[in-house]
Amino acid sequence: MTKEQKKKSTHKHRATSLVSRIAAMEAEEFLRRLRESTVWNSAEQRRAEKFQEIIRSLSTTLGPGVDLEQEAMDAIEMFEETVEMGHASPDLLTPLELLLGDYHNVCEEILNIQDTFAGRGSAGLR
Repeated sequence: MTKEQKKKSTHKHRATSLVSRIAAMEAEEFLRRLRESTVWNSAEQRRAEKFQEIIRSLSTTLGPGVDLEQEAMDAIEMFEETVEMGHASPDLLTPLELLLGDYHNVCEEILNIQDTFAGRGSAGLR
């Protein structure tokens, strides 16, 4: 490799590194502004409350000595897989299924908020 090629390679590496740092800073700024959004915070709070309701529901079924957070995460994951495969029943029967459906809907709302926020910036989401 000639000196000129090494010089070009070094400049290209620096430019790539700079672009990566700028992208990381923009991502951090996006997340900071998103967290400041009252709409997102409200949806996130509802998601956390629904998660706690799922844990309470499981605690009455599973009893003591069980990692309820992990069981809740497993139940959510199984429900999400069922929804993705199109096998979710429109007539949710059990209280747990209703909670999982509510949790799923709040998570979808959060994703929509994030998409809207990314497309429009923070205007309109305060």
